[in-house]
Amino acid sequence: MATEAHNKAITDLLPDTLIELFEIQIGDGRGVKRFHPGKIVDKDIILGGNKYYCLPIEATGFESKGDGALPRPKLIIANPDGLISDMIKREDDMVGKTFKRIRIFLKFLDEANFPERVNPFANSDPESRFDDDLYVFNRKVSENKYFVEFELVSPLEVQNYKLPARIMIANYCPWKYRGIGCRYGARGDMDGPTTELTASDGVTKLKSVDFFPQKESGQLVTVTKTGGATIDKVGGYTVGSHTSAPGVTVDALPVALRIGNKLNFGATGAVFTLSANAVATATTIYGTLADEDVANDAIGTLSYPVGNYSSSTGIIVEELPLPISFGQAIRFASGARFILDADADIDDTEIFGDLTVGALEATNGGRVVLLDRRVQGVPVADEKDKRFDDPNSGFNLKGMRWVYEYNPTLFSVALSSATDAGDSVVLSVDNISQNINPNRAITLSDSGGSEIGLFQVTALARKTATVELTVAAANAATSITVKPVLATLKKGETITFSATESVLLTKDVTNGDQVLDGTVSTGGSPIAIGSSGTLRTKIAGNLVLTTGSAAPATATGIVGYVKGDVVSITSLDGNPPSLFVCIQDHTLVQDPRFKKEYWVEDQCSKTLNGCKMRFGEYHHLPFGGFPSIEAYRYTN
Repeated sequence: MATEAHNKAITDLLPDTLIELFEIQIGDGRGVKRFHPGKIVDKDIILGGNKYYCLPIEATGFESKGDGALPRPKLIIANPDGLISDMIKREDDMVGKTFKRIRIFLKFLDEANFPERVNPFANSDPESRFDDDLYVFNRKVSENKYFVEFELVSPLEVQNYKLPARIMIANYCPWKYRGIGCRYGARGDMDGPTTELTASDGVTKLKSVDFFPQKESGQLVTVTKTGGATIDKVGGYTVGSHTSAPGVTVDALPVALRIGNKLNFGATGAVFTLSANAVATATTIYGTLADEDVANDAIGTLSYPVGNYSSSTGIIVEELPLPISFGQAIRFASGARFILDADADIDDTEIFGDLTVGALEATNGGRVVLLDRRVQGVPVADEKDKRFDDPNSGFNLKGMRWVYEYNPTLFSVALSSATDAGDSVVLSVDNISQNINPNRAITLSDSGGSEIGLFQVTALARKTATVELTVAAANAATSITVKPVLATLKKGETITFSATESVLLTKDVTNGDQVLDGTVSTGGSPIAIGSSGTLRTKIAGNLVLTTGSAAPATATGIVGYVKGDVVSITSLDGNPPSLFVCIQDHTLVQDPRFKKEYWVEDQCSKTLNGCKMRFGEYHHLPFGGFPSIEAYRYTN
């Protein structure tokens, strides 16, 4: 087991092994980020009750030189999934922030670092360490998707403080874009200023209130504390497969469990992965037990690792205090982030979507906070005041479309019937592997691979759901019996079995249901046992073709991004999300943070001209510079 390996690794070290830890003071009330290189101990380290996360990080050049020059250490930090880029983006590349290096012997680390929480050296004392090295971030040397490099300087080189503490510089605004002071997109009326930019129709002037969805903020959603299962068999169960009868006997389940759910038996480290759905109150579950045996009365609790929790497996929560729309992001107090790919109604107890960044533990009852998308503002220009809509010196976008949180997964669809070009048409496809947000673009190609047009999605297209009959369904019957449904279905949807066989749902279907209310239509003979039916293979939108008047049934499409698409990437440090505008069509994955030829970030130039662009020439400007100390200039 990994835990045993960690325990052995740390107890095999000498008591005088030197441990190196780093702290970065973000400031502005956002606290301290703590890391360690993981070269000696490959897990998180606890010192003084604070957790130092294991992350590839290297700091060199602390040695003093004989010529009296102060050292300027070099700091290199790994940048997994743009984590460090997100952290520093709104921090002026960390310039002026404090860096601390801590060096302490292994034997003085907290008890929590050792097996059974007992320090075998009996000397835990976080204060028994070398003098801390304090430095200040001087500049960012380089940044890419793999690492970020900084230069540090001694505080002795930056001790010439000036009053006032907030320096007013000619024609330069010190406010953080969209942050406190600036508040672009977060004005008192929440509308934001009207820009000259237009929506995708090329006519409507954009305002923040119109461009971004409005949601209440400050509401709390809680991962349920109930869930899991308690073993109910004398002698327990051994490691191995329990996917067939008799399965694993448990006390009546407090909640339904889904295929793929994992039960963690914390005391032993055992993990049980379900191979079949189990309804609430069920006393038998099926799946595979790994790592350790489990005893009678052992309690397994639900956990949710990073991954997709769409139709078949959701996150179980306490009754929602408000409805949440698809595309809305939820940020957990633990740092985990969940993006909904299906609407959730008030009082729902399960949410569906993608869990990123960190895992969730149901037993912790972790609180989550809805992100407030009102604090954004319509994208206007890049950091050099190059406007997105300027036909001469800008990017010459004809319109802009809000397409929600950036989705790094691009996928394809195949048409199942020909479709005429035009507005408000329906595209019939064989399969939809993921939900498709409104405003996403589908680039269509013919059977030879030549591009033939573009389909702009206008309404949420839910992923294809499949049901399988376990009892034959007669014509005009009012219900059907199926294997557990791995999706949430809505009243009014049609399950299609064949050209002549279908079921019109007359009641909503919950994930895991086996009896569905609906009106059965057949060609005469009953729908046979084992027949599979599908839903949601149609996409509503506008079809513009470059060749011909109709898209042929043999056409295929890639759900990608096109010029004018606007996406957000949520910051992990509490800052407003970053907004990126697509300036070049693409059907291959192009990360907005690094692919500048495809995406441009909405950034302020920090000049009066940049402020005027966003708030209007005659609107109150929150410009934080001091233009009167030198010649007045609109552009700088």
